[in-house]
Amino acid sequence: MVSIIFMTAPNSILVELPFTDQTLELSPESKQILMLLKQSESLKRKEIEKAVGFSQSKTTRLLKELLEAKQIAKIGSGPTTKYKTI
Repeated sequence: MVSIIFMTAPNSILVELPFTDQTLELSPESKQILMLLKQSESLKRKEIEKAVGFSQSKTTRLLKELLEAKQIAKIGSGPTTKYKTI
């Protein structure tokens, strides 16, 4: 059960709403990459590609989706870029 808290004071009302954990709508492929990253400290894109068998463009697109969903973090830039879960 979710409870909402109301508090009143002279000239003010405080409403405290609960935080709800909203489940993200991730594709099965994104979930596959996320699970792989949870099992490792960090991985390069090429390592992820090899492990899951996706093309470079598909892996890059899925990593971008996971970054935008704040499920993973990007470490570094260029050829040494790695990804890890947050």
